[in-house]
Amino acid sequence: MRGRMKLRKGPLPLKKVLLYSFIILIVLTLFSFWIVDEKIQPILKNIASSEVRNIADVAINDAIAANMSKIDNDKVMIVQQPKGGKPVYMPNDKMFSEVLVSITRSIHHEIRKDQHSSTIANGKVLDSVVYDLPMGAIFSNALLTDAGPKLPVEMSVIGNVDTELETKTINVGINNPSVEIYVVISVHLQVVVPFSSEKVTVKNKVKLGQFIIPQDVPDYYGGGSFQPSISAPKK
Repeated sequence: MRGRMKLRKGPLPLKKVLLYSFIILIVLTLFSFWIVDEKIQPILKNIASSEVRNIADVAINDAIAANMSKIDNDKVMIVQQPKGGKPVYMPNDKMFSEVLVSITRSIHHEIRKDQHSSTIANGKVLDSVVYDLPMGAIFSNALLTDAGPKLPVEMSVIGNVDTELETKTINVGINNPSVEIYVVISVHLQVVVPFSSEKVTVKNKVKLGQFIIPQDVPDYYGGGSFQPSISAPKK
């Protein structure tokens, strides 16, 4: 019949093929961004936080182990004896300064040692490590966590280290204060992952040495209580 429409057979025109392909590409791209933002990014942040804490802990422990032998307990304190006066005890600032510098350098070295490649961001070369994230991890299912191909994710680590000395005085015996010297280490790390970054600060306090400052025994000692004071025998 002349009034009946004929179905057109044959391939689609090239313009429509390109248009449909472009629309599908946009939809897939938006879906990929959603997957990254909703599924992968939280996982990457957790991994990044865990990784940098582990890096910092290992770096601090290795740096302390490598530098503790440089501390000579016999030279922890410098004794100055003024004429006609009591001896003055002072920390060996030179020795401790050298140890702090060495610890800081060791931590920086340990942080950089575990990185496998370099990337450039804002004109700076950043050490980076590649983490293989299983594709199954995006489904948040225990059975699928390690399933699927590995997605290589590059994490760039930026870090700086602060070290400072801290002292603590404890009374030992009647009048012999004991001074403990600690190094307080703060490692500030920022790990850069795709689409986000994570900042972590790891702080550790390590005892470097201890010394006792001998003092004269007082004539009377009550031990800080309301009991009668004990008089020291006069020589």
